[in-house]
Amino acid sequence: MARILIVDDEKSIRFTLKAFLTKEGHEVDTAEDADVALDLLGRSLYDVVMSDIIMPRVSGVDLLKAIRSACPSVKVIMMTAAPSLETAKDSLLAGAFEYLYKPFSKEKAIEVVSRAVAEKKAAERKELQDEERERKEIQLSEALVKKSRALKTSEERYQALVEASPDGIAVMDGDLGLMFVNATALSLTGHQDEFDLMGESALSLVSPAFRDRMRADAAELDRNGGVITREYEMLRKDGGVFRAEARLTRLPAPSGDAEARDHVLLIFQDITQRHEAFLRLKLLSMALEQAFDGKVVTDLSGVILFANRAWARMHEWPEDDLVGRHLSEFLTKARYEEDMVPFLDALKNEGRTEALVRHATKSGLEFSTRMAAGTVEDEDGKPLAWVIAAHDLSREKKLQEQLGQAQKMEAIGTLASGIAHDFNNILCSIIGYAELVIPKLQSGSPVQGNVRSILNAGNRAKNLVQQILTTTRQTPQGASIIEIQPIVKEALKLLRAALPATIEIETNIQTRARIVADPTQIHQVVMNLCTNAYHAMKEKGGILSVNLVEANLSEERARAKHLEPGRYVVLMVSDTGTGIEKSVLERIFDPYFTTKKPDEGTGLGLAIVRGVVEGLDGRIEVESEPGRGTTFTLHFRAAKGEPAAAAPDARPAMPRGSESILFVDDEALIGALVRQALSSLGYRVQPETDPVKALKIFAERPGDYDLVITDMTMPHMAGDELTRKILAVRPNVPVIICTGYQDKVTPDDVVSMGARDLVFKPLDIHEFSVLIRKLLDET
Repeated sequence: MARILIVDDEKSIRFTLKAFLTKEGHEVDTAEDADVALDLLGRSLYDVVMSDIIMPRVSGVDLLKAIRSACPSVKVIMMTAAPSLETAKDSLLAGAFEYLYKPFSKEKAIEVVSRAVAEKKAAERKELQDEERERKEIQLSEALVKKSRALKTSEERYQALVEASPDGIAVMDGDLGLMFVNATALSLTGHQDEFDLMGESALSLVSPAFRDRMRADAAELDRNGGVITREYEMLRKDGGVFRAEARLTRLPAPSGDAEARDHVLLIFQDITQRHEAFLRLKLLSMALEQAFDGKVVTDLSGVILFANRAWARMHEWPEDDLVGRHLSEFLTKARYEEDMVPFLDALKNEGRTEALVRHATKSGLEFSTRMAAGTVEDEDGKPLAWVIAAHDLSREKKLQEQLGQAQKMEAIGTLASGIAHDFNNILCSIIGYAELVIPKLQSGSPVQGNVRSILNAGNRAKNLVQQILTTTRQTPQGASIIEIQPIVKEALKLLRAALPATIEIETNIQTRARIVADPTQIHQVVMNLCTNAYHAMKEKGGILSVNLVEANLSEERARAKHLEPGRYVVLMVSDTGTGIEKSVLERIFDPYFTTKKPDEGTGLGLAIVRGVVEGLDGRIEVESEPGRGTTFTLHFRAAKGEPAAAAPDARPAMPRGSESILFVDDEALIGALVRQALSSLGYRVQPETDPVKALKIFAERPGDYDLVITDMTMPHMAGDELTRKILAVRPNVPVIICTGYQDKVTPDDVVSMGARDLVFKPLDIHEFSVLIRKLLDET
């Protein structure tokens, strides 16, 4: 039977432990806190103390230290329901006999207590035996009459105790020279005989990286005395190393030698396994703390015992306010019932599970997670806790949305490209014939005016095709170094005439910086943004603000805007209109998305703006609040260099010629148009709509033709294939390729085909004639 003291602030724990320990025949007292426990320890003797770690006022670890100081023979068993690597380490280092995690079984508690009692009784028996042995030694000492014999007996007893010590013991002189080592020290360091080490420096027993530390510790002993406890990496004779816990203290110098320095006593033990276990626990703790996913350890009711930084971050919760919180606090009430309760039920029944669960931040914003959990069990397979990991799916969801947007844009781009090809063929005829008719009509006549209207409408349609292709970022534009200021001013001048008097325009145009862009695109951007602002203020009026400034973006600011650091031209267009709802704000750049009436907009404006800005490697941002207006901010990379020279207004006369040209296009109207246009300049043109027939004609009389012009996309044979076959017949004949697919053929592609140049539809007859003359002259 043993006397046992149970210290726990939970009455049920005290009652349960007392019940089954009393049944085992032990005498058991209980205390609800450390103060009561210390009072009982002061009045009674106990063999074993079982103490909870977390208690009000005085912790279990502090109680442990007090017990070890006052009653070192008492065996102390620490208990906890919130396992912590740090408290476990502190408890074991402070001298705890055992460390139990709640909940533990009755059998486990009895087994630990039985071992504690057994070791306590063994220690008491050893103490009695030691006392008996000492009594006999004293009797023997008193029986001896000669001091020399008593001294010899004392030295032998000291030698036996030192040699039997389970710790390595070494005595060093003031310069750390070894004077004595016991058998355990020899065994730990791999030496056979103490004479291997006598006279050697104790530093030879320590790894080089730790020698300065030992020197510093010895110097501190010289200055302050006391006991220094330190961990060293020590060496074995065979070159191996082990981790040692060492205690250094001063030994008084031999009496009678006034000049002798105190000796240094070194006592050490091998703690390699304990050190490695501690490192593993530390690494595990760091891995959990630094994990990208949120991780928690909870008890079997869902109360958090440990939570890592990612869990706090993803829920926008203070890191120091997580332990003790229930899982229900990290979801809305409805989501907890719908998602978490089934999740935990599956975990209880199966031991592990995973599912998609909607969490919520502290402010109530919901987000999706992929959760996985498992059960932590003791050595008997009894569940102790749950380990739960939550992966935030917000980023994946955003990437999926971006992928969907990209796929939608790709589909629209494919459709737009196909429409552009067919539409360009139609426009080619409309614009071309209008250009042919105008010079033949009386200047200023109504008929000429009508034809000019047709030509203007055709060119507007041509620009519309370019807008569609710009929206889908399919068409490279004719970019050059331009000054943006006059373009903005010109657009605002046009707008002023169109806007009602209820809308005031404010401008702040400071910079004359240049960018690399197509002037038409920039004009289009300004017009679209200002037109949208007008619609937002149409009913009540307001202020349209246009600012053009420069900004130097630091690396940090540029990274936040997903741009490269450097100098930028910033265009800001603001209005004081109705503002944009958050749900609409997310879609305003989608092609064909609009909140306007059918006769007020197509939904292309902002999509075109975004296409232009991003095509120039710029950035567009929008800020808006219902009732507070909207601001668009555009960043364009500033360029070095001078603007390109403006093209002259008047074009020279079209060059003439007399050569023979084979023109191949499956559109008969285009063939007829080119034949009429070039024939008027003196050329002999043979149009063909079938590329197979055209190849046959050329192969029969290759010397009859000075130039071949072919469309790219035709039935039976594409333009690139026709070009290669024609060049196989006559390698030196110049070939021009025409195409309405401005996004699928580049000048580099043309060179690889063997053709001389590339022309985009609809054809500009003047430019077309200049190119033809140039190639014929070069040939």
